[in-house]
Amino acid sequence: MSDEVQLVIARAGTLESGGMLQDSKLTFNRDNARRLGKSFGTYLFNGPVDPVQAAEWYVSIIDYRPGDLTAIDVESPNAWNPDQVIAFHQRVKELIGVTPATYGSSSLLFQPQWKAVSDIGSPLWVANYGANDGTPGRDPGNGPWATRILWQYTSVARHAGFGGSVDTNLINYDALAAYLGTVHADTSATTNQADLERQIEVANSLLRRSKGMIILGTLTGAAYPYYLDFADGKRRVMTQLEYSIAVSGGISDGHGLVNVNQPDFDGIPKKDGSA
Repeated sequence: MSDEVQLVIARAGTLESGGMLQDSKLTFNRDNARRLGKSFGTYLFNGPVDPVQAAEWYVSIIDYRPGDLTAIDVESPNAWNPDQVIAFHQRVKELIGVTPATYGSSSLLFQPQWKAVSDIGSPLWVANYGANDGTPGRDPGNGPWATRILWQYTSVARHAGFGGSVDTNLINYDALAAYLGTVHADTSATTNQADLERQIEVANSLLRRSKGMIILGTLTGAAYPYYLDFADGKRRVMTQLEYSIAVSGGISDGHGLVNVNQPDFDGIPKKDGSA
């Protein structure tokens, strides 16, 4: 998969009159994106199903992990109205603690009634292809949203590792980091350093271009600030004070901080150096 691809978003399933259908490639896409260290997300294609029931089913199939993107795809036929989307979002948030993004065309989502969806904290993922020649055209704006996290600008891009044309998005890293905020990840099932490392990498891959903090951990033991330097691949365990000094000293792009409740950091230096 191309290094230029930072975030892979896969269809989780579709809602149809006959029921809720999981995408046959969901598990394959999810497992391979995570294996390659890519940020991962899923979306559900709306349809003639009760939004609350749909939300519960969606959460049950996506294997959600903190840092994953979740979204509802609002499209015809049977496009949901804002009230249905809000019901879906509210139930998902009750289950995983995060309000999903809302995906749709600018011609739909930029209508005034969709401000109600923006008002509950659902971030905007807008589709506007322009000439649809594989390159970004004129910026579509954000409609009733203050900003957006993603702009899907084409359906015909090509990337190494993908067969055929691929829907491709530009990421607004600042908005995405602000949306995710401080993510609390349950690592109670983490039993070894490899698992912890994987969770850290997945969670922080969305913070490659902006500073932020993610808190991993329900394990007992000391909390270690874990500093990731994506610029040169080195990793350092730092105190909060050390991190604050580093940030005030001019560190900007490519850095994230993670507090990890993990008593055993075998193999990870507690001074400067590569992990």
